[in-house]
Amino acid sequence: MKKLEKFTKLFRQVLPTLLLLIVVCLTACDDDPTFPDPGIDMSQSQDVVVCLDTIDRYTLSMNVTTPGGLEVLEILNANDHSVLSDLSEKYKGQTKFLLEYEILLPERDTVLSYNIRIVDAQSKVINKPFNITVKAASKPIIEVFGGLEKSVISPTFLLKAKLSSGVNKMKEYKLTLDRTKVLDSKVFEGDPVDVYDYEFLCELSMKLGEPAILTFDLVDDKDLKSSVDIRVTLVAGNKPIKVVIESYRTQQETVHKFNHIYFVYNDEQLIQKMNYDFYVGEERTTRWQYNITYNDKKKVSKLETITSDSTFYYIQYEYDSDGSFKSSSRYDGPTGETDPKTKLSVLEKDANGFVTSFLRGATAKLENIRYETVGKEKLLVDYFKITNVKDNFREHFTGNTSVVWPTYFPELPAFFPEIPERRLANMFCYKYIYTDRVSTYGNGKYADPGESMAKYRYNTDAKGRVNMVEIGEPYIFRKDVIDYDVYTFEYAD
Repeated sequence: MKKLEKFTKLFRQVLPTLLLLIVVCLTACDDDPTFPDPGIDMSQSQDVVVCLDTIDRYTLSMNVTTPGGLEVLEILNANDHSVLSDLSEKYKGQTKFLLEYEILLPERDTVLSYNIRIVDAQSKVINKPFNITVKAASKPIIEVFGGLEKSVISPTFLLKAKLSSGVNKMKEYKLTLDRTKVLDSKVFEGDPVDVYDYEFLCELSMKLGEPAILTFDLVDDKDLKSSVDIRVTLVAGNKPIKVVIESYRTQQETVHKFNHIYFVYNDEQLIQKMNYDFYVGEERTTRWQYNITYNDKKKVSKLETITSDSTFYYIQYEYDSDGSFKSSSRYDGPTGETDPKTKLSVLEKDANGFVTSFLRGATAKLENIRYETVGKEKLLVDYFKITNVKDNFREHFTGNTSVVWPTYFPELPAFFPEIPERRLANMFCYKYIYTDRVSTYGNGKYADPGESMAKYRYNTDAKGRVNMVEIGEPYIFRKDVIDYDVYTFEYAD
């Protein structure tokens, strides 16, 4: 009890002194000012992309405010937090300033990640991340359609590529065989381009199984160069790479005429182009080129014929929603003509979508289209002399040999608005080789119904492939004179 009284008396004696000390302390604290937090106002985005085509260094720039005065300013590597640069002494004590920090860019694709660390005099800290995506200097890009390893079934094939040069412009390209023989080249003049669709018809001398190396070089206007090697191998295929058609007439001293047709197949082994060379004797008189375009269902949508570097005519094909044939229209002159010279339109189809009648032009009607059923197949056997649809001109095939035409082209409708070349119709439109083509309804004094109008025969090679088809057609005014077309098929091997 006495101890408590003694402590109480002592506390009362020191209390005024304690209160005075607290007041002094509080007064002193009020005299120490409080400053806002440091701040960074970036003059660029926190994430930038730079290309070495245009710069080799980058200046990181920012407005910094440190109202309490700067104490520490460091540029850190954001990946490992190491200090790349300590700028504290340069800006120490400043309250508002523009920070500029130059960065030397590496000569490669990379991402540079930084952290800007600022501490003021009151130990307040702010961190600001900053990323620079560096893209190496642009080089021209060569994208070869189908890849750099190509297998072809014909030494005549189409090479396609997409060329681009980034921020620069193209200067020139060159295609060589075995890096020695120049096959194709171009120097870009006039309006500069940075994107170019390349297409070239290669006609090489190749041996089966032995690769040929094509080298494509592309140079831009900064003399940056890209190069790719394309390895092309000729492989055996069952489709012919060339057809030679010999035409002559018996009992007459006529010069034999030859047509040489070279096929260019795409990666799906569909015919993409044909070079059709006309010869009299050994002299080539002209060349036609057929370009073939397909729709998304792999049906022919356009057949274009080019001669002397201009469009001679083209045929446009249309289909119904189920993919069956609807119409074909022939246009003369360049692509873009609005009025067809001739149009063939389907009038009727059977329940399975097979055409049973069509209209040529506005009034010429052809009905009762003739088909043959072979197993589960229904095959066209009507032979159209389409410039005249009268019944006395109608013919059809008989005597199915069950041997397939090596050039059968099911993606191409057999219904031409006009037969552009009757030999194409023979090769493409009928699946099987027949022994006879006969008159359907008779042709007055020239032919009775069912009378043979042409005889067909064929040969095969040691591999069972058709290598020859002969068509003999009596001259309409003299049955003892025969017009022959002899088709000889050549394969890669």
